[in-house]
Amino acid sequence: MPPKKAQKGRNGFWYFMQDFKKTQEHHGRVFPGGFKDIQADPECSKAWKKLSEDEKNRYNTMADKEKGQPRLTGWGEPISLVLERQRKHQEFGAIMKADIDETIRLAQACDNIPDLTVYFIHVNYSYCKDRPDTTVDYIPIEFAICQFSIADGIKNVYHEIVKVKVELGFARVAIEHADNTHKIPENYEQGEDDYKKMYEKFRGFLKPMEDQTGKLPPIYTRQKFVTTVTCFLDRLTAGGDVPDDTFTLYSLECLFGKLMVLCNPEVDRFCNPILLAESEFEKDSFAYFPNLECEYHQKIEGTSIHCSFSIIRQWAFVICDYCCNWFGVEMLPNIHRPDIPSTEDEEVNFLATSIASIRVEKEFKPSNLKSMTGVSEAYRYEKAGRTAREEAQRRKDAFLNPLEIIDHSKPVDKSLKYFRPLRPPNTVMGHGEVPPQVVTQTKPRTGRGRGGIAYD
Repeated sequence: MPPKKAQKGRNGFWYFMQDFKKTQEHHGRVFPGGFKDIQADPECSKAWKKLSEDEKNRYNTMADKEKGQPRLTGWGEPISLVLERQRKHQEFGAIMKADIDETIRLAQACDNIPDLTVYFIHVNYSYCKDRPDTTVDYIPIEFAICQFSIADGIKNVYHEIVKVKVELGFARVAIEHADNTHKIPENYEQGEDDYKKMYEKFRGFLKPMEDQTGKLPPIYTRQKFVTTVTCFLDRLTAGGDVPDDTFTLYSLECLFGKLMVLCNPEVDRFCNPILLAESEFEKDSFAYFPNLECEYHQKIEGTSIHCSFSIIRQWAFVICDYCCNWFGVEMLPNIHRPDIPSTEDEEVNFLATSIASIRVEKEFKPSNLKSMTGVSEAYRYEKAGRTAREEAQRRKDAFLNPLEIIDHSKPVDKSLKYFRPLRPPNTVMGHGEVPPQVVTQTKPRTGRGRGGIAYD
């Protein structure tokens, strides 16, 4: 039996026990206690002592190699890197909360919280793929960033559709995601594919605040979009040839949560403001208001709730709806809120505008994704002239109004005028005649149809 100090680590004997366990189990032995039973088995100790020095060195070499390698996760990533990434994430979260708290405190001390200017960003992606370091890379296809304050509402918006060249093997994933959400095709002709130009426009959009404070302001987004936005900012900094940490991304829930507590002193101090803000955003109170989307999504039905331009405007309206009344700010249409009527005449105009915003002339874009039968929705629409929704409605109408099947084997009801009497059978004999006797011809007839049976 090796010394106890050697038993605690993965030494050569530990690797030998693995082989010994497999060999004994092959012969029918069972070890309920696992390696504890094997370590206490005298046969294992005898077998280890009988090994030659070369065989023992082989197991010891395996142990030496194991000691020089880091411990890995199930994905093959070193655990030390995972722990380091978690530590940095926690440190960044603490710094972010402290920075937001200090910003709100200074604005409150100066009594200018309504004038506090912040930036919101949302990014749509075409498809995603796994990176070698087990993280996920989202390929951006649309983004929108707005300049906002409670006093001035939505000041300015920069919106762009990115022209994406889908990599080999990801075409179906990109088409499926586009069909289910934003419906922006890859290689969109009017899209922008030069990240250097987008970086210059993006940096110019932040320049007023940069000139005022001497540094780039933080950009806010919701927590569930952090990874997607980060992938976009990484491409933006690479296109501008600037460091990766040029832009700082903060949580919008953290900022809005602080404002909610400030505007509502009755909130329990033990409540988590981030969860309160997340719950307020998840209501989607302004998701289905008309005319919030960009020019591209206005032409395609069912895409307004996925438009980046529409989403950042909804975020701004949610914050204004909660905070403007507390700070005494008048809510202006399309700046602090959607264009909602406040008088009876405006209600009539709003109703007319809402009816007009239905946009019957909206373009329908069928999917080019082939089904299991090898037929795409675009091909079916081209041949049948009906969308999937129209086809489902047609089948529903057919079910409600089934076809009437006439069984001619049953007696005809003469009271029904649209029934015609059955025609008489087409035979050679007249009505009431007896069928003639059938005789067999001994001599076949000449010409066409010779031989067989004839009637005299």
